[in-house]
Amino acid sequence: MNKQIILTIAKKEFLGFINSPLAYIIIVPFLIISNFLYFRTAFVAGDASLRSYFQLLPWFLLFLAPALTMNLLSDEQRKGTLELLFGHHLQELDIILGKFLGVVAFFAVLLIMTLGLPLTLFLFAKPDPGLIISQYLGAVFLGATFLAVGLMASAYIKNNIGSFLMALVLNFVLILIGLDIMVLFIPWPFSRLIQELALLPHVESISRGVLEAKDLVYFFSLTAIFLALTTVKLTQRRTKDNKQERLQLQFIVLSLVIVCLGVNILFNFFPLRIDLTKDRLFTLSKGTKQTLNKIPDKVTITLYAVKNLPGQAQLILRQLTDILKDYKRLSKNIELVYKYPDTDSKIMEEAQTEGIEEVTFNRVGSTKFEAQNGFLGIKIQSGEKKEIIPFVENTTDLEYQLTRRIRKVTNQGQKTLGWYSNNIGGQYQILQETLKTQYEVKDIDLTKKEELNNVDGLIVIDNNSSEEIDTSSNLKSFLNNKGKVLLLTKGITVDPQLLVVDKGKSKINEVLASYGIDLQNDLVYDLELNETITLGQGAVRYLLPYPFWLKALPSKTNFPFTAHIDSVLMAWPSSLKLNQKDNFKPEAILETSLNAGRETENFNISPNSIGSLAPSIREKIVLGAVLEKEEMRLAVVADQILASDQFVNNSPQNLSFVTGLVDWLVADKELAAIPIKTSARAVFLFTNSLQPVIIQYANIFAPSLLIIIFAFIWLTRRKKLTLRKYDLSVK
Repeated sequence: MNKQIILTIAKKEFLGFINSPLAYIIIVPFLIISNFLYFRTAFVAGDASLRSYFQLLPWFLLFLAPALTMNLLSDEQRKGTLELLFGHHLQELDIILGKFLGVVAFFAVLLIMTLGLPLTLFLFAKPDPGLIISQYLGAVFLGATFLAVGLMASAYIKNNIGSFLMALVLNFVLILIGLDIMVLFIPWPFSRLIQELALLPHVESISRGVLEAKDLVYFFSLTAIFLALTTVKLTQRRTKDNKQERLQLQFIVLSLVIVCLGVNILFNFFPLRIDLTKDRLFTLSKGTKQTLNKIPDKVTITLYAVKNLPGQAQLILRQLTDILKDYKRLSKNIELVYKYPDTDSKIMEEAQTEGIEEVTFNRVGSTKFEAQNGFLGIKIQSGEKKEIIPFVENTTDLEYQLTRRIRKVTNQGQKTLGWYSNNIGGQYQILQETLKTQYEVKDIDLTKKEELNNVDGLIVIDNNSSEEIDTSSNLKSFLNNKGKVLLLTKGITVDPQLLVVDKGKSKINEVLASYGIDLQNDLVYDLELNETITLGQGAVRYLLPYPFWLKALPSKTNFPFTAHIDSVLMAWPSSLKLNQKDNFKPEAILETSLNAGRETENFNISPNSIGSLAPSIREKIVLGAVLEKEEMRLAVVADQILASDQFVNNSPQNLSFVTGLVDWLVADKELAAIPIKTSARAVFLFTNSLQPVIIQYANIFAPSLLIIIFAFIWLTRRKKLTLRKYDLSVK
């Protein structure tokens, strides 16, 4: 293998794309269509990430990669120029690697032309740079694999169109085999093997922001195998009369395939990863490591899972087992047990008895959507004590769930929380169930002072409709006695059914004022950072931005409960005015954008009224605050609905924020260092309505316009060079 020859061929192929009008005809539509589809969804959803773009990219590359590679070797064979290369005693592998690197370099340039998208995010949002890097790396690996397939097709098919179609079909098969429709009737473990061979699960894994060795090995292996098959084809002219050399080459290729399979299997059992996310979402936190080091007794973690799960659930299972292996590696007292209810009726009965949920999964059948029942739950047991995770829906908060339950079954510092909900019904079941994984949560009557004696912290969810004096006086007494309180309230009362708003009457507001936190009797809206709601009935339904449901931003990230949060969804919140009073100095933790305002009279929350709203002030409005003095801690959030089941389901960061607040208030430092790790949902922060329009059209048309200008100048210059006349007369 000659490095200089490889680079020379790569340069020749790269310049071949630059000099070809066909390359520009391929690139310009790709950039315009892909950017257009991205902005169609990004601005509507308000999601400042590239997730939707890279979900579409494999389907674009399905056509783009064959188009770029269809001429690489088929043209050389058809025109006979390949023999000229062989006539210079070039090795087949050098030719293949040179052409492959040349087309990969051109594809890299194409990706560089999309850098306006992440630049937009960095200018108008706070994205995770590690996540963006991993998404682009995933795109490079995916593109390299598709291009290797296209290069092989170009070697086996001399016709350009035939080469294109062959590459298209092979790449589509690599995508298709990971879908439910392919593994529906294939028994385990063959279904698992087929899914491991599919491209999309590995692309999705890298796009999460983590580089796992098994994903990298997969892409390198697949690319190497297709390049090896291309080499076999090119050497046929030389080996067809030399049986020994032909067998030797086939043995090398077969050995490569076996080695690649072995390495892939090895890294499935011994996961290695590099976590690129800024919040270290896929790395066990310091609090978890400290907990595992202190486990006094043996803890058995039993995973109940059916073997033949549908595609997306298989990815969750894979991530889940990797996390469990990390726990096992960090503590000798952790024992892992895997049980498969679909293989034994006794195990199925055991899972149901333990409280593991039998869940119905959706999957795509051969001709229609189908349902499949299955299990994916965990039991944590130490001695006679046990905790259950009935169903693992995703793995983003799995560390939080596991570690807290391990602490609970091993009696590591469980504390008691008092819960007072002031005539608000059972809308907070998810929050309560999450808190119960670490705390004892019991309902109390805040009007009875004696019930506060045996709680370590207090959660008050106040609807601001009561004038109970005992409630406010007991709350103040608890705080002055070094108490820890989380208060979710607002300065108004809202009837969502009748769309009626009244000013609040709670005496708790007077308590807050004594600590420098004035809860205002107003209604806050945000014209920039808001939720899109669905209106209408039946077939006539439409989407509309609703400024009274807003996305509050962390004002500081130095607190543990805001370190992993990009925004919190709030409904009809009120504002807080912070003052330093009697050595109490509250700090803001949540605030609006600059395009926010307040209504103080004649409240109208009807969606039809939002056209008359305008920013009343050009400054951020405080929506949440904390106060800490010696051992006393107080957290106030001017909206109680943000912790309700409806909102924590739609916005997982709400749950992470509220539970983080509780841990900061009550828990020891070790537990507070174990946050719920949710994939951050950054939001766009525009200062005026023209910015998103300008950004959208600049990203859609500017890169393509630059390419067209460059192509016109470059190709015109080359044409003039070809028409140049040279004087060959001898003087």
